[in-house]
Amino acid sequence: DVELELYHKDGTAFDLVKSAKAEFEVGSKTLYSDGEVEITMGVPAEGPPRGRMLKIHTSGVHFESNTGKASTDRKATFEFDQGGGSAVGADYDPSTRELHLHSQVALDWRGKTPDAKLMHIEAGEAYYRERESKVILLPWSKLTRDTLHLEAAMSVVQLEDGEIRRAEVQAAQAPRKIRTARSSSLPINSH
Repeated sequence: DVELELYHKDGTAFDLVKSAKAEFEVGSKTLYSDGEVEITMGVPAEGPPRGRMLKIHTSGVHFESNTGKASTDRKATFEFDQGGGSAVGADYDPSTRELHLHSQVALDWRGKTPDAKLMHIEAGEAYYRERESKVILLPWSKLTRDTLHLEAAMSVVQLEDGEIRRAEVQAAQAPRKIRTARSSSLPINSH
């Protein structure tokens, strides 16, 4: 088994990469794993795991040993404390803590309470900027929560404590009759 601990610049946390087998290419300083790979982002350097952690499952991953960047062109699934999702193709840069989902992006966000409505998000492509607590969806996006359904161009989802705080959408359209959800903590601003 292969395990890599890729420490964040401040040294307080690391991203843990696990794979059954990997090959190291000396010339390019890259590690490649054709099989199943699990990446856990934001593991505390000391003490038990706490707060929001993102876990990614995929295969066919290239790791750059000098930068810690990881990439795949295969399907990736992921889970986090408030939901999960999938995409085809992904890159992760531990120095910027940015996850780029290449295509066929689908995300499901649950609220913190049992009666909170699920938010389902689809996009052609997405960027998760962990430091900014922001998800950028492009060139198109679909957001669905209960009876609210929006189709839009680019959208920016702002997170707060792992929960959706607001979504700013461009060129929004409601493809069918919309009823406002009875209880929603999601203000959606259309530009």
